[in-house]
Amino acid sequence: MKRSSLFMGAATAVMAGCCGAMLANSFLPKEKLNDYIWGLVQKAITPFSTDMTTIVINERSGGLPNKMFHDAQAYMATRITLSTSNRLSVVKRNGVTGLLLLENDAFLDTFRGIKIRWILRTRQIDRNTGGRSSKVQYYDLIFPKKERDLVIESYLPFVSLEAESSPFLVIL
Repeated sequence: MKRSSLFMGAATAVMAGCCGAMLANSFLPKEKLNDYIWGLVQKAITPFSTDMTTIVINERSGGLPNKMFHDAQAYMATRITLSTSNRLSVVKRNGVTGLLLLENDAFLDTFRGIKIRWILRTRQIDRNTGGRSSKVQYYDLIFPKKERDLVIESYLPFVSLEAESSPFLVIL
């Protein structure tokens, strides 16, 4: 009796998983479902993985605008597509329309076979004068730790170079 109920429980779990996958597959394009699952896996692994590195690119540095932050925005505006995320911001400059990330959204890029993930974050900064607070944006740039030198020495300069020809580059 115990064996049959154990078997039925396992069979039910397998059937529910298959039905759920078929249902999701019928409503979502396969590419979108794969991107979503990949994003969940990366979110689950990244904070605990010692094999990953995160570089923070702040919107401002020492009170001044950070050119790398604006280069990253211009770079991504030409590469983000509607299949990248469910929520995007639209920007139009020089007659060209581009898409930007919203808070906590991610953009997955590939450079020389390396998967690089950009996440736009926002943090609240409280100011002691007058009780005012403001938001500061920054990107978390997440990639395999062993590729740190390549990302710093090649990828980030590539992003800046590509941004120079983008109509979305903010001149500081």
